[in-house]
Amino acid sequence: MAEHKAKQAQSNAKNEGETLRETATTWTDTIREAAGTIADSAVALQDRNVEYAQSLVDQSFDQIQSQTATLHQAFSTLAAQSAKRRAAFRHLIREAVAVSADAFAAPRKVYQETLESLRESADESAGSKS
Repeated sequence: MAEHKAKQAQSNAKNEGETLRETATTWTDTIREAAGTIADSAVALQDRNVEYAQSLVDQSFDQIQSQTATLHQAFSTLAAQSAKRRAAFRHLIREAVAVSADAFAAPRKVYQETLESLRESADESAGSKS
């Protein structure tokens, strides 16, 4: 019986060792799976962050392009309006110069017509005296 108890104790120790080994293996596998899950989650998170950063960069470039086009259009409109204003100002100046020239030409024309009329009168007077 002592022998039997010794064999049973040996068998129990062997079983406890195997159980301990199986428990350690299960625990190691569980930790390995958890670490793999954490790594997969970290990689997925990194991928989402990269996609988000890329979308921000793309949206920024699109917005810059849009604003550049808007500024170009506004500048073109402003330049066109400026050209129209310059043309209108040139026309106004030409009209003012023409009116001024006409205003100065009218008294001169009247003076010349009066002078001619006086000469003709003087020539007629001189011709009638002779």
